[in-house]
Amino acid sequence: MELRHFRLMKTVVEEGSMTKAARTLYLSQSALSHQLRELEEEVGVPLFHRIKKRLVLTDAGRRVLNSAETIISEVDRVSTELKRVAAGDGGELRFASCCFTCYHYLPSLIKTFRRSFPDVKIVLNGAATADPLGFLRKGEIDVALTTARHHDPYLEYAKLRDDELLAVIPANHPWRSKDFVTARDFAEQDLVSYDIPDDEISFFRKVLIPADVKPKSVTKLPAIDSMIQLVASGLAVAVIDEWSLERFRDNRDLATVHLGSKGLWQTWYAATLKTARQPIYIKAFVDFLRRKSDG
Repeated sequence: MELRHFRLMKTVVEEGSMTKAARTLYLSQSALSHQLRELEEEVGVPLFHRIKKRLVLTDAGRRVLNSAETIISEVDRVSTELKRVAAGDGGELRFASCCFTCYHYLPSLIKTFRRSFPDVKIVLNGAATADPLGFLRKGEIDVALTTARHHDPYLEYAKLRDDELLAVIPANHPWRSKDFVTARDFAEQDLVSYDIPDDEISFFRKVLIPADVKPKSVTKLPAIDSMIQLVASGLAVAVIDEWSLERFRDNRDLATVHLGSKGLWQTWYAATLKTARQPIYIKAFVDFLRRKSDG
């Protein structure tokens, strides 16, 4: 059975005659009669009783009609939603960041975005934080905020900002007198870091691992607020990007030191699937991200 068969059944019943139904469906009456006979032959039972040029539903016909009303209603609903998505008037945007610490700016970003796209629902996928590009490739999110840029023909990247990674220390820490610190300086330090594998953390991958340096201890925490509290209490040091540190600028219990004489930098990107046809609100969201990161 095809969708046209369900529409045929629904239209014949609604119009009350083959003649009116044929006119509504832009078919000749003979073509409509042929399609109805074809449908009845396919299902193996009559769907209408023919009584004095009138069509009266059989029990089987009523069953098909009930399904037709449900199926056509659902198809029409999806069709309307897809047209709204294509026009950028509505839809769902699934987003994830490679770092929990970068979600702090989202409430204000979403509030601004919704002024332009009030019917677009933004869904944050926390499960994708450990591997946002993997989730993006599988089509499980639409936009990934990441510091990794892979050579992948199916992904495209919009640069958001260059960001310096800084050693975050207690205000009275001996490092405060230094212009910068190196990997060796961390050998006798208690380090607090993000709760993700070491090789996915820029500082470990670019500094500690190449220098074969292991801190005195490493504590992994999922949230930046907990990390900052530990550092401010004088119990550890941390390495955090400047973007994430913006909201802690006024904390007098903290100080920062550069990593290396030239500093340690990373670049933030908004990654999306490379496709010719994409809802306009996805590109607009990336533009909002770029303006937010510049600000």
